[in-house]
Amino acid sequence: MKLWRHCPVVNRRFYYGVNIQGMAKKLTILTEPNPLLRRKGRDLSFAELTSPKMQSFIDDMIKTMYEADGVGLAARQVGEDINLAVI
Repeated sequence: MKLWRHCPVVNRRFYYGVNIQGMAKKLTILTEPNPLLRRKGRDLSFAELTSPKMQSFIDDMIKTMYEADGVGLAARQVGEDINLAVI
């Protein structure tokens, strides 16, 4: 599992001191009245949460949240039917 830390001074994500912002992609944020926002999501298992694919998705969500000047983002807001949020 990756160990993350947040650097509030520059508002960037780092992984052991390496900036990962360039590696992640920006996702499209859904807005009302999109019906996907009302659907119920599924829970993730520990194995799913720690998989490389999910870690990459979390990086993408963090980049999207920062670029939208947000303070939190749910997976549902980017079109995924899972219970996951980044803050």
